[in-house]
Amino acid sequence: MARLLTAVALVGGTCAPTSTPPPLLSANTSASTVPAAAAAPPPRPDPPPAGAGPALSGTGRASWYARGRWTASGERFDPGALTTASRTLPFGTRLRVCRAPAGACVEVRVNDRGPAARTGRVLDLSRAAFAAIASLRAGVVAVTWEVVG
Repeated sequence: MARLLTAVALVGGTCAPTSTPPPLLSANTSASTVPAAAAAPPPRPDPPPAGAGPALSGTGRASWYARGRWTASGERFDPGALTTASRTLPFGTRLRVCRAPAGACVEVRVNDRGPAARTGRVLDLSRAAFAAIASLRAGVVAVTWEVVG
């Protein structure tokens, strides 16, 4: 059987149930120096400035990957699908990725997280998406990307 413990504090000579026990007073402490039980909440942080979310376009290096069973979004990985992994963009975001400076383009959907920050890459494309803009033998290519939906 569960026990119910309720602390009772003496308030103005009467008993009033509280959810937390009253603070303990020592001989050197007066009731006026005890912090109030219902202190004001901390101030809310300022809202982020406009445009502080994920970028809507960028440049960098992209690679390809074709291994893995599941993506971070929870769907099964398909190396033949036109998908990509991004560290910051929301799942489902559609991107146009073009080989830089001016080359072939492909439209992909973000469905995974990556690449690892230490690699210096901005996107990891599925095998099919990478093959649409470059030879798989290239491994890593310079790209530009922009959000299209």
